[in-house]
Amino acid sequence: DLNYVGSGLIVDKEKGLILTDKNTVPVPMGDIKLTFFGTTEIPAKVIFSHPTHNLSILQYNTKLIPKHQLRSATLKLTKPHVNDQLWLTGFKQNQTLFSQKVTVESISPLSLPLPSRPVFREKNLETINLANPPSSYGGVISDITGNIVAFWASFGYQENSKAYQVEAGYPANFINKLLQQWKTRQKIQTHRLDIELKTIPFSTARKMGLPYRWMKKLIAFGQNQKRQVL
Repeated sequence: DLNYVGSGLIVDKEKGLILTDKNTVPVPMGDIKLTFFGTTEIPAKVIFSHPTHNLSILQYNTKLIPKHQLRSATLKLTKPHVNDQLWLTGFKQNQTLFSQKVTVESISPLSLPLPSRPVFREKNLETINLANPPSSYGGVISDITGNIVAFWASFGYQENSKAYQVEAGYPANFINKLLQQWKTRQKIQTHRLDIELKTIPFSTARKMGLPYRWMKKLIAFGQNQKRQVL
């Protein structure tokens, strides 16, 4: 039997919604158990598995856990900056809780190698990366007040027919878009082009035909500090 272990984030305690990654819950089928407070274990089910991104939403019976002992996560929708000091809270591989001060190393597109066989692979996502993060079973990145900046997720990938994983932060503003859909419609709709996009530096874009006047406009716009285009 295969068993997967990971962290989840309570995004709606009233409806019993938990956010986790697809590396922890790779398929909707199977038995899912949630552990609260390190002592209480209850069943859950998958109500949404994103077709193109590494996120799943679980739901548990709220009657099984007293609501007053829980709190829904507060998402911080503004992106952090490089060198920001934040906090990483999660579970170590021995399933003990830790909280550690961390530094944002970069905010960049996640790049994973192509698999040798058809398996899920994250793409078209800009993640928050930390300097020397500890190995963990996932968790959250938060500011000093406890507001969630990102969900610290595990991304699985294949290379030379071997399975690996890497951890990175899923931005809170991306998570919020999914949750707002669920709150208003009780379902989540996704739209995709089934293509993979990458950024390239201005120098390469110029060789490919980007006009000089457009490059100047992008630089003057003030938000293209990376000197890259899609």
